[in-house]
Amino acid sequence: MSGWSTTVTAPSGAVHTGPGPQTNHNYYLGGTHAEQSARNRDPRLVAEDELVWLDRRFIASPPLGDARQALPRTHVVLLTGSPGSGVRSAAKMVLHGLRTQTGRFHELTTATEDEKRFGLDHSAVADDDRLLLDLTHLQEEARAVILHDLLPFLSTVREHRAHLAVALPPLVRRELPTELTPHLTEIERPNGRAVFRRHLRADGIVPTNDTSPRLRDILAVAPMREIAGLAHLICRARDRQPHGGFPAWQDAALHAWADNKEDVAKLVAARTTGAQRSLLLATAMLHGARADAIHDASLALLTWARQPVIDTVPLQGPGLAHLLRSVNASPDSDDQVTFTTLEFDPAVREHFWNNHPPLRAALRDWVAECVSLASLSPQDRDALVWRFAEHALRTESADMMLGLAEQWTTQEPDQVRGRAAGEALSAALRHERHGPAARRRTYEWCIRSDLPTELAAVLVSVCERVVAVNHPDQAMVRLHHLSRRRFGAADEARAALLRLARGDNRLCRRLLHRVTNGLTRSPASPDHTLFLQLADPVRLTDISHRSQPFVSDRAVRRQLAICWQEVLARRPLSEWQYRLMHWLNLCAADTQCSDRLLDVLAEAGAARRDLTAHLYASALDWAETPGSDFPLEGRAGRAARIAVTDRLWRLLDRAEAPPSSVSDPV
Repeated sequence: MSGWSTTVTAPSGAVHTGPGPQTNHNYYLGGTHAEQSARNRDPRLVAEDELVWLDRRFIASPPLGDARQALPRTHVVLLTGSPGSGVRSAAKMVLHGLRTQTGRFHELTTATEDEKRFGLDHSAVADDDRLLLDLTHLQEEARAVILHDLLPFLSTVREHRAHLAVALPPLVRRELPTELTPHLTEIERPNGRAVFRRHLRADGIVPTNDTSPRLRDILAVAPMREIAGLAHLICRARDRQPHGGFPAWQDAALHAWADNKEDVAKLVAARTTGAQRSLLLATAMLHGARADAIHDASLALLTWARQPVIDTVPLQGPGLAHLLRSVNASPDSDDQVTFTTLEFDPAVREHFWNNHPPLRAALRDWVAECVSLASLSPQDRDALVWRFAEHALRTESADMMLGLAEQWTTQEPDQVRGRAAGEALSAALRHERHGPAARRRTYEWCIRSDLPTELAAVLVSVCERVVAVNHPDQAMVRLHHLSRRRFGAADEARAALLRLARGDNRLCRRLLHRVTNGLTRSPASPDHTLFLQLADPVRLTDISHRSQPFVSDRAVRRQLAICWQEVLARRPLSEWQYRLMHWLNLCAADTQCSDRLLDVLAEAGAARRDLTAHLYASALDWAETPGSDFPLEGRAGRAARIAVTDRLWRLLDRAEAPPSSVSDPV
C-alpha cells in the first residue's frame, strides 16, 4: 500500500482526550485546521501545555507546601494519599513549580528497554530535568524493585541537578527503605469546593455563592476526578443554554450527575424490542452524528447483536424522526442527533456496558466494522472509537483496544481503518492504568521483522505524538526499531526520530549512541542512512539551546568518528558525499567549530590507509567543485576550500589511534 499517511486525532464533544499525531505516510487522518496544527506541535510543548492546563485548575492541600519547599534542596519528594486525593496531579504540580529554560518534564518508565524486567534507566536523566515516577498502579512486587533501585538513581538525579517526584499508593510507608522515609509526604484531600470553583473559573464561569445543599454534599466527599467531571458538566450545561445563568446550569448538571442513570434504566425497560434498544445505543455511541449515520449504525448493531432486522415497506411504518423521539433524541437544524437531556449519552453507554456483559464482544465487533460506514464523518469515527475505549479500558485489559488496532491494520486495511487504529492505540497508550501494557505491546510490534506496513505507519505516528509526550526515550527506542525496516514506514520513522532529537540534546546523544552500536555490530545495519541524516553539521554546531555546541563533547566526537569510519568503509561514495560536502562547507564558513568537525573526519579517516586516501580525494574534489550551496564565491571561496583541505590533510597525517567501538546493547 503506497501513498498512505496516519494521523492520530482526538474526538470532539465530551470525550476527554489528548492531542494526536500526523506523519507523512499518506494515510491522511485529519480534523479541523486547528486540530491538525496542534497535532503537529513538538511533543515537549504538548507536555508543558498539559501542565499549564492542570495548574490553572489545581488546589494544593497544606502538606504539599512542605514538599514544594523541600524539593529544590533534596531533589526528590515522595507523595502518597488516600484514593481520590489527586496524588499524581500533586506530583506534577510540584515539578511544574520548578520549570526552567533548559530542563524538560517527562515521565520515567519502570521497565527496561526490552520490557523484560523492572528497573530505572539512569540515562533518562538530563541536566535540570523534572521527572515524574508514578508507582500508583504498579503491583507490590514490581514496586519493591523500583523502590530498591531508587536510592542509587537519586545520585544520578542530583548529579544532573534534576528533580524527581514519586507518586505512591496509600499505606506504602512500610515498603519504603529507611533512607527514603524523610522524603515522604502524605497529602490530604484538597477542599472540594475550592477545587470545583477553580475548575469553573479556568473555563470562564464565575460561580455564585448560592450553591445547592445537594452540590455542597457532593463536593464534601467526592474524589478530585469526579469534582472535575461535575465542573465539566456545568460547562456543558452553559454551552447548551448560554443565557440560562449559573443556577440553571447547576440544576442541569446535578440532574445529569445523579438522575441520568435512573432515567436511562427506565427508558431501556420501556423499550423492549431489539430495534429500539439498538437505536438507543447507536445514538449514544454516535452522539452528535447525522441521523442517517445513526440509522445505518443501528441496523448494523442489530446484525452484530444477533437481533432480527425488521423489513418494512419504505412508505409504511414510523419515520426516523419519530423513532429518534422514542429514545428521547432529535436532530437539530444541521441534522445532528443529540439526546434532549444533558449528558444522557454517557449514561446510556454505561448502562448497556455494565448491565449487558455478553453484549461487549458484539459491541467490539460492531465498532470494528462500523468505522467503515460511508455515512460516518471522520469526527464520528474518532468519537466512536474513544467512547468504546472509555468502557473497554475501564473493565477489560488493554488487549481489546490493541486487538482492534491490529485488526484494522491487517484485515482489509485502508485509510479509514488506519485512522481508527491510531485512535485505538492512542486511547490505550494514554490510559493511566493500561498505558504501560500498551507501550509494551508497541515495543513487541516494533521489533517484529514481519510487521505489516500499515501497522508500522500507525506506530510511527503514535510513538512520535503520543508516547513521546511523556515517555520520549521509549518513543525513540520504538522509532529506531521501525527505522531499521527495509521497507514500509522506515523513512517516516527516521524523520520522526530526527524531529525528536533536533531540540533535545539528551535524546540526540542517546540516539547517536544507538546508531554507533548498530553500525559497529552489523555490517548490514541500515543505521548508516539515519547517521547521515543525524550528522547535520548545523545541528552539531548549534548553540541556540546550550552554551557549547553539541560537537564540543568529546564522547560525541568519538561516536561521530566511529560512525563516519563505518560509513566510509562500507557505503558507496554516492551515499555519503553530500553529507561530507556539508561538513566541509561549514568548516570553510565557520572557523569556530571547523577544527572539531575536521578532528572527527580525521579520526575516522586515519583508521585505515584506504580510508585516508578516500576521504582526502573526496575533499580535493570538493575544493575544486564545491557545489551550488557553498557560501563563498570566487577566489576567496577557493582559497577557503583549499585551506580546509590542507588542514584536513595535516590532521589525517598526524592522527594515529583509530576510534574504538562501543559495547552497550542496542
